Amino acid sequence: MTLSLNSSRQNQAQKAESYLTLAGLFFEEENFVKAKSYYDSTLQVMPPTDERHASIQTYSNNLTDIAKYLETIELQDSLLAISQLSDKEKQELALSIKKEQDDQKRQAALAKANSAANKPAIGNRPVAGRGLKSSSFFAYNDKSVRRGEKEFFRTWGTRSLEDDWRRSNRNSTGSFAEDIAEEEENDIPTLEDGDLDKLLQGVPKTKNEIETAHLKIREAMYNLGSLFRERLERNDKTTEVLEELNQKYPSSNYELDSWYLLHIAYKDLSNATKAQEYFDKIVQKYPTTNYAKLLQDPNFAKEFLDEERRLNMQYDQIYGLFTEGKYADAYQRSQQAAIKLLGKHTLKPKYALLMAMCIGNTKGKDAYIGDLKKVIASYPNTEEQKRAKEILRFLGGATAQLPGQGKAASGGFKYNEKDLHYVIVVFNQNVKLNDNKIVIADYNQKYHKLDRIRITNIYLGAKNETPVLVMRRFKDKGVAMRYFDGVQKNLGDFLDPNVVDYDILPISQGNYRQVLRAKTLKGYKDFFELNY
Repeated sequence: MTLSLNSSRQNQAQKAESYLTLAGLFFEEENFVKAKSYYDSTLQVMPPTDERHASIQTYSNNLTDIAKYLETIELQDSLLAISQLSDKEKQELALSIKKEQDDQKRQAALAKANSAANKPAIGNRPVAGRGLKSSSFFAYNDKSVRRGEKEFFRTWGTRSLEDDWRRSNRNSTGSFAEDIAEEEENDIPTLEDGDLDKLLQGVPKTKNEIETAHLKIREAMYNLGSLFRERLERNDKTTEVLEELNQKYPSSNYELDSWYLLHIAYKDLSNATKAQEYFDKIVQKYPTTNYAKLLQDPNFAKEFLDEERRLNMQYDQIYGLFTEGKYADAYQRSQQAAIKLLGKHTLKPKYALLMAMCIGNTKGKDAYIGDLKKVIASYPNTEEQKRAKEILRFLGGATAQLPGQGKAASGGFKYNEKDLHYVIVVFNQNVKLNDNKIVIADYNQKYHKLDRIRITNIYLGAKNETPVLVMRRFKDKGVAMRYFDGVQKNLGDFLDPNVVDYDILPISQGNYRQVLRAKTLKGYKDFFELNY
């Protein structure tokens, strides 16, 4: 097949057939990364009029994320394996990488020299200005030749034309190839300052970096298991990946979701025993979740769908108030409805944009622009974000500084995503601080055991009326936000928002000091919503 590709450089139809055959072979071998690559290559040379084009495009699209997650797992596993090596083993690995790089450079230089040597002799060299390109070979350039001669004489002086002029023992015999071999044998690569870090770039060093690598693997494995079922209808691959996920990372934050997927995958595979096993696990460990209710109550799905239908109808009614010009009423009802939505409900960004439009009609352009920016910052990769950006450009506010671009806010807060971060839990009521501290400590022990997060308590306000728990430290904004997002996914193990009124907010070290100086969080929540 490779020979076919090499011999059909001008035959696009033959190339398409060869690429497609290779893609199919790799797909059958379950090498989905290479299969994706060859499907893409097929699409590049196959005309859109080919009746197979649409199906090949579907294969390519379905494999895009699968290939990405497979590569993520392989990369992070490799980096973690390297991180476990001794210092001596890491140096040996870096040396082998450097030697391979040097060999590649040498081969490239040799290929270039051979290419130059095969060009026409000087007497027959092409003449510029006759419809031909002038040669870039150094010997065709008189200035380069003269410069080379001067450099030679400066280094070696005047030399007679003889064999082995450079040798101390000129009577010795040997070929030029032997000279090269001798030089290469003595050319042993060594590591210079900074080479180790450069050559082993990306290898995790600290416990936080190691845990981040494991987080990437967990996320990739769960998504991969889900995609095998959704995109390829391969329930066998779904069970294989998710079983490995739970064996490798027991009690992870993907446990419940993966158990439900395993239950329905085994059910589709007619494996009643394994399906029942995961049914029992879910209802025993997570009895109050929607998954458990869905498994135990055949009517729950219908009731759940009915509730979703009711919520969508409610949104349509509120939007109707907006179209009738009843902006204040629409804003108030939107606010009340949005508060009741749990998790990342699809109606949340819709209500956010609707409230922004109500504000625009009641409080003017500046307030409108401010709320549109909040929608853009709070709901990335949604249709509402795109719509907010379009409106912002129409209003002429696109040149204004957008969230996450280092903008200062009220209270003197500054955005710095690379700054050391804390995560604070601010209680909006009188609470038994130590009781809540224990709950959070248990949560951290379950989900962030390796992070060694320290929890301290402070009080804000003129009369120390606002209790706050401070968790430290997180390397940067990204690590702090991963903690924040994990809490949203596992609220059942964190503080129950139906029992305790609190806000959880990642905050940079600089802004945290600003809060301590002012003894208030005034303005920070708005700053957080804009920039995080």
